[in-house]
Amino acid sequence: MRFFFRYGSLIPVVGILLTVLFPLSAHSREETHDLDSYRSECANGKTIYCIAIGMEEQKSGNLETALKAYQSACESHLSRGHLRACTPLLSLARQMDRLDEVSAGLESLCEGGDDIVCFYLAKEYFKITEYHRGFVHLERLCRDNFPPPEKADYGPCFHLGNNLKKIGKLKRARKIFNFDCERDPILAKPSCEQAEAVRLLIRQGKANGGNSVKEFARIEAWAFGIAAITLLGLLLVK
Repeated sequence: MRFFFRYGSLIPVVGILLTVLFPLSAHSREETHDLDSYRSECANGKTIYCIAIGMEEQKSGNLETALKAYQSACESHLSRGHLRACTPLLSLARQMDRLDEVSAGLESLCEGGDDIVCFYLAKEYFKITEYHRGFVHLERLCRDNFPPPEKADYGPCFHLGNNLKKIGKLKRARKIFNFDCERDPILAKPSCEQAEAVRLLIRQGKANGGNSVKEFARIEAWAFGIAAITLLGLLLVK
């Protein structure tokens, strides 16, 4: 009884500490277990788990390990056409100032004549706000009238013009849209519509200027972060 009166006031404190620390310990073990299971699934070719590993490692500050996980996800998806699995790889590489090194393999495939890789790589560059890298590929594909792999896609000229419009290069965007529209008004109807929309923007003096580029980059970075969190959330729910 004497012990109770002497140390009884500490019991609630101890209880709180146990309540807080036990779940943290359990969560730590669960997280380790999850990473182990992710690695197993990643090794079996399930791309989403490779991305999940990368996200966890990046969150922990292990950027090299995260980069390797993203690289695995990207490479396992190359044969499937689109390069959406490469987005986190290219994004992290850009943050680490290693984009030239990391994108070299994809650039090599593009230079070797794989126009599908060129097309999707350009779209990936746009996602991480590396516009000029994307423009280089799409300008050639637009000029060559490259047919997009997916029928519902509007094609290289439209994407080129649309991203020029995003960064405020309205006159150049209008030129690209007009080129696409005049070559085939039926198939390039979206470009025709955009050409008129851009003409009106120019006429109204609504060119955004250089400041919009920085603002748009911040918005895209935020949107990518939200998308990454959503992806991991869906994965953990499963």
